[in-house]
Amino acid sequence: GATGLEVLLPLTLKWAEAKQDEIMAAATHHGVLISSLALGAVNRTPYKSAPEAEQWVLDSIAVMRRMKIRVVLLPFFNKDDLIGDPAGTEEVIRRLRRLAPRAAEAGVIFGIESWLKVPDLERILDAVKSPAIQVYYDVGNMQKVGEDYAAAIRHFGHERICEVHLK
Repeated sequence: GATGLEVLLPLTLKWAEAKQDEIMAAATHHGVLISSLALGAVNRTPYKSAPEAEQWVLDSIAVMRRMKIRVVLLPFFNKDDLIGDPAGTEEVIRRLRRLAPRAAEAGVIFGIESWLKVPDLERILDAVKSPAIQVYYDVGNMQKVGEDYAAAIRHFGHERICEVHLK
């Protein structure tokens, strides 16, 4: 017989797909474009260290394709913050290098949103070397850490910024 997990997983997937269908139908009904998804769960279960978070990020590619969404926000806050964490940053680079070809093949972009300033973000982007990994630039967050956000936006340009949060 099937284990509880083998039974639960298809039910969870069906529930998730039903929720996705509900969201897509509501967006269509109200004429709303869904510009991106956010993987907020990685703030509690860090992408930089948790194997399950890495799998969630990989799994989100299928969701993005199914929902016809091109961009996902990959946050690095709380437990996943990279400031002053060179080992965590190296692991993120390693994981993004594995993610990037799959994302590129699917035609989706993962946007890093964090407290990191231009030099640190650029180091990650340069190490990964993929247009499928970009910056999800949050003006409010960067203003709080003293970043010249106008200069940063000009620096990265549309080649490296997938979306901008204005707040």
